[in-house]
Amino acid sequence: HIDAVNSNAEVCVLRLQSTGRYFCSGFDIGSIGNGSRSGGPAAAPIPPFDEMVNRLEDARPVTIAVLQGGVYGGATDLVLACDFRLGTLAVDMFMPAARLGLHFYRRGLERYVSRLGLDQAKRLFLTAERIGAVQGRARPAHDLYPFDELERQVLQ
Repeated sequence: HIDAVNSNAEVCVLRLQSTGRYFCSGFDIGSIGNGSRSGGPAAAPIPPFDEMVNRLEDARPVTIAVLQGGVYGGATDLVLACDFRLGTLAVDMFMPAARLGLHFYRRGLERYVSRLGLDQAKRLFLTAERIGAVQGRARPAHDLYPFDELERQVLQ
């Protein structure tokens, strides 16, 4: 999909948005190592997660993550790859990679450090602590709004 967006000069902004309680609960851990989506051998192959997130960060249009709920696991990197992150006060995030024994890819680590700072990146990775929307520099969104105000702010 990112190739299609990049090749269409009419697309100026790429907006990632979800509905429900969570923005995204992360990567399907069941598919790690087998290169396919969970659902058995007939499931479609998937590219490595880091490749997808890197391509999002490199996308031609401006990217905006609109966060109405929790951002967990690999979704934290997906959000950090966006140019802008707008959210509600209910947004929180956590990254359990170290707790799960997963090695994180280099460019993703660089994103965490450049967006959140070294101390906050270490805090997220090494403690797997849940960090709320208003907890210092490590917050998942640049700007926070009441839920009913978020959509209006995104459209501005």
